[in-house]
Amino acid sequence: MELVEALPKVNEWWSLGGVPAELAPPRRRRLLAELLGVLDDRRIICINGPRRSGKTTLMYQLIDMLIRERGVAPRDILFFSGDDAGLRSHDDLIEKAVTAYFEEVAHGDHREGRRWIFIDEVHKIKGWQLWLKKFYDLKYAVKFIISGSSASKLRSGQRESLAGRMIEYPLFPMSFSEFLDFNGVRPAERSSVFDIDSAYVARHRTRKRPVAMTRLFAEYLLAGGFPEWFETGKLRLWHRKLLEDTVKRVLYDDIAEAYGVKNRSKLEAMLLKLAGEPERVYSYNSLGNSLGLDNETAERFVRYLRESFLLFEMRNYATSVDKQLRKNYKYVLVDIGMKHALTRTSALGPQEAGQAVESAVLQHLHWAAEAAGDTVSYRSGDGSVDAVVRSAGSLLPVEVKYRSDVRKEDLAGILDFMERFKAARGIVVTKGELRVVRNGKAELLLVPAWLFLSSL
Repeated sequence: MELVEALPKVNEWWSLGGVPAELAPPRRRRLLAELLGVLDDRRIICINGPRRSGKTTLMYQLIDMLIRERGVAPRDILFFSGDDAGLRSHDDLIEKAVTAYFEEVAHGDHREGRRWIFIDEVHKIKGWQLWLKKFYDLKYAVKFIISGSSASKLRSGQRESLAGRMIEYPLFPMSFSEFLDFNGVRPAERSSVFDIDSAYVARHRTRKRPVAMTRLFAEYLLAGGFPEWFETGKLRLWHRKLLEDTVKRVLYDDIAEAYGVKNRSKLEAMLLKLAGEPERVYSYNSLGNSLGLDNETAERFVRYLRESFLLFEMRNYATSVDKQLRKNYKYVLVDIGMKHALTRTSALGPQEAGQAVESAVLQHLHWAAEAAGDTVSYRSGDGSVDAVVRSAGSLLPVEVKYRSDVRKEDLAGILDFMERFKAARGIVVTKGELRVVRNGKAELLLVPAWLFLSSL
């Protein structure tokens, strides 16, 4: 199909005057407001994150708001996707689409006025970074907003051709706080993890737990934060949809296509193994041996999973980089619902609930770290803790003790870490306790899981 015939079919606002309601639903992710604040910046906006996290919907909502709230003419906005099989067959798709758009639709000089060009799943288009660099450097009066679900291809494109020309915004599954928003429940005050202190504890001592919180927290721990959960609502059906539409498409389509992986069943077995054993640490050698893979293949498979936004890799915290590299790794899936879909978990006993809370805490810390440029590690051995968040010289250990009564001996590891590494503050995520433990000048904050997660 010729581009001049294909483009109107994916740009319905040209004929309708607005975005169809089903493409731009009223529920909005928090990132939308942040993106609206940078639309006047000339640099290319890149929204990256896992499949089905809502990147395409976010683009349609931006288009809708440009038309309805900023008065942008519908024909001044172009959208197309690198995931569209009908369009991908065109060589030099970006050049041809942009040229066809200016010749057949915009009917104006490309340096006059302003146009908005949205390219979804851009990393699937050959040479995408070179064409965007060309249009950017020629100073076309165009604001490019792109999205992608391959970290390596997006970041290599930025390094090679778009340095200083592109800003990245990660879009992960919804945090528990966003999940509460979508359910019409007001979450706790939003905070950076570094803002949780004794004053925070004092403010929340008198705050009543919302009536719906227990039910929604249990729901979130099983369903996770992918937005399409709200369209499904039935857990077993949702888990099957997550496996078929997200996990298997990433493993068997995206990764296979991008990296030429032939042994895809082993790749799936690795993801399943890491989902089922979240507390374990591995070297590439031990992980490979458990799956019948050599060390090099195991390392490569982990990188593919990481770069496709399916999991995070945590190093052991040490003051020496060499010591960090010599230690084993810990893995956290990007979403708690995806973890339970893989392990076919539809109910949580006390032990499973504790593991789920730990996974959810680690996911939230990683999501926040990706957005802020921080790092998240774990610590084994002396001063063992579940997570260590490092930001601009600040160090914050986080430990999960999801039980009714947190005893003094449960705090030994994190207190040891705080003393050993001179951390002024630490957080213990609990089942219900909210209090401060002082250790000299340092303070250890015990915060209930629902409150901690609804604050981030």
